[in-house]
Parts: sequence; C-alpha cells; structure tokens
Amino acid sequence: MSSKLLKSQLHSVIRQRIDKREGSSGGKGKKQGKRAAKRAKKQPPTEEQQAQTLAANLKYFARTTEARGAAADLVSEALAKKGFKPRPKPAAPQPSKAAQAAAGEEEKSLVAAAAASSSGGSAPQQGETLADVMGNIMQQLMAMQQQGPAGSTAAHLHVADLGYQPPGAPAPLLTDVSMSLPPNQLGLVFGRSGAGKTTLLQLVAGLAQPSSGSISFSGPAAAAAAAIPGNGAAAAGGALPSEARMAQAGLVFQFPERHFIGRTMSAELTVGWPLAPEQVLERQALAVRTHQVLAAVGLEELPLDVPLAHLSDGYKRRVALAVQLVRRPRLLLLDEPLAGLDWRTRHELIDLLKKLKAECTMLVVSHDLRELAPLVDAAWEMRPGGRLEVSSPDRLPML
Repeated sequence: MSSKLLKSQLHSVIRQRIDKREGSSGGKGKKQGKRAAKRAKKQPPTEEQQAQTLAANLKYFARTTEARGAAADLVSEALAKKGFKPRPKPAAPQPSKAAQAAAGEEEKSLVAAAAASSSGGSAPQQGETLADVMGNIMQQLMAMQQQGPAGSTAAHLHVADLGYQPPGAPAPLLTDVSMSLPPNQLGLVFGRSGAGKTTLLQLVAGLAQPSSGSISFSGPAAAAAAAIPGNGAAAAGGALPSEARMAQAGLVFQFPERHFIGRTMSAELTVGWPLAPEQVLERQALAVRTHQVLAAVGLEELPLDVPLAHLSDGYKRRVALAVQLVRRPRLLLLDEPLAGLDWRTRHELIDLLKKLKAECTMLVVSHDLRELAPLVDAAWEMRPGGRLEVSSPDRLPML
C-alpha cells in the first residue's frame, strides 16, 4: 500500500471519530442553539414600532428637506395621519391696491424711457396706455429692421498707393497698390500663392495698419481728402482708420471653420451681441435679421443648437457667411471661398454670392477663376513683390 493511500485512510478515520465525539458532547447542538437565539432576536418589528419609525423619519424629512409639488403633498398627508403638523409654507405678501397701481405706473414709465432712449423720441402723451407705448416700440423696432444701422449702404472701395511692410520684414509685402470697386459689384484678386492677396484683404478689413496710402469705403472723392499716415494715426476725411474698417467690413477667412468661437450655430451667430438691458431693441432687431440671413443662406431648416462640428464643410461656409451678414457689412471680403468644396457645394455657393451682390460690395481672393468668372465685375492680378495690375474680367486665365 502506498503512503498516500495510507494517509488518506487515517485522515478519514480520525474525522469520523471527531464527528462522533462532537455529536455526543452536544457541540453541534450548542451551535444550532446560538443560531436559533439570533433568529429569535431578529423578529420583525411590531406595527407600533413601525409607526414610531415612520413618524420619526417624517419629522426629520419635514425639518430638513424643501419638499415641493407632489412630494410636499405626500409628506403633509402622511404627517397629518400620524398627528404631526407639517411645516407651513411661507405665504407671499399680497401688495395693496395702491402698491399695485404704483408698480404699474413705474413699469409704464420705464418702458417709455427705454423707448425714448433707444429712438431719441419724446415721452408718451398724457392718456396713453401701456399697450399704446408697446405698440410704438414695436413700430420703432420694425423701422430699425427695415433701415438697418447707419452707414449700411454698399461700400465704394477705393485704395490708393497702398504700401505695407511689417516690422522686421526685409522687403515690403505690398507696393503702391491701387484699386477702385463701385458699390454692389464683385471684384476678384488672383495671382500666385504668397504674392500678398490675403495681406491685402486683412488691410482692407482693418486687421492691420498700412505703412502708406489710403483706404476709403466712400469712393475716390472722399479718399482724396486725406491719407492714412505712416505712423498709424487715425486718418481724417474719407480715409478710414482700422477701427472704422473693422466695423464696416466683414472678412470670411479661408477655411473659416478653423476660426469658429462658439460650439453651436446659435453661439457662433450671437457672438458680440449687446447684453445691456437697455439694448433690448437692438437684440430684437439682430434676432430678426439673423432669421432673414439664415433663410437667405439656406440654413433656416437647421436647429439653432446644432453643433458646428456636425455640419459639412459647405454648411460651415454658410454659417461663416451668415455671421458676417448679420452685421450688415458694407464690404464683404472672401478669402478662397470655394477651397476644399465639392462641385455641388461650389455651385450652391456661387448662386448665393450672386444673390448677395444686391446687398453689399464683395472683394474675393481666389484661384478658382472658372466658377467665379460669371460674377466678376472687376479683376486684378497680384504680381510678385506685392504689385497689383488691372485685368479684364472677360480675359481671366482659366486655370
């Protein structure tokens, strides 16, 4: 017999003897007795004990929790059944008739003051009701929407002898650039990459100050009155400083989706809107203008809270155009608007630009001359060294 088998038999015999000894001495019975005692101690509470626990919990809930709505009703009902009074709800003080009348007069005066301050009008006549005052405000709002802000007519762009050399640059990026684009026309600037086309757009938009020359949005007659000095000081007359150009021009960058600020379409459209309480009429006018612009660019069916990251490249270009058009720019500047788009989206964007010519003047920088040729009223070619040469719209190089 092997040693392993012998050990197993010995262990089994010893285990049997131990079990018999424990059974005879009552060891196992003692364990079962202790378990029975524990089970006896864990008997379910009586109805009286349950009621006491529920009442204590309800009192604690009523003392520490602001119950509202259906929860408050349930707590009040349960406490009432148990003989407890729930915490009373604070009653809102009822204003007297004199206080109500005073509040109405104050509201009327505030609305009238807002209308007078926003439109420059006079206070309401004696006997006018609040409905009359609100009706006058709505009429003023409709007038603001139809007329738009001051100076919203299309720009007559005139650039004379413009030069630009950034600090530290060994040579100027633009040299003696001159151009004139009448209102409601589309101008095209084309040329090799790195010649200075985007730099010209940034200068016209007011993002940089020229080293020499003048930029005017009111034609050559106004520009002749003054020139932008080389030291960056604000010009007088028709030559506009950079702040005025930024206010009156809208620039849509190449790949504008890289420059979005908001996460959703509504957040992007409302960047920079006035927030002061007295500017409520301006916000209302901007809201109506935004609705009109979204319909014009084909975005009226999209929800305003749609994330911009979920839109296609074509719709992102439309959003970028809408952001600028809401501001009613006199001059719309577009840097490579067709870059990276498929042929269907290109045709849709071309049709949109054709409609926008009736609203503002447009200056476009692009290499896609074939698609833009039917819309072009004036064209220039940017030569190496930042020199601009006039080109004929009928003889554009079809690259």
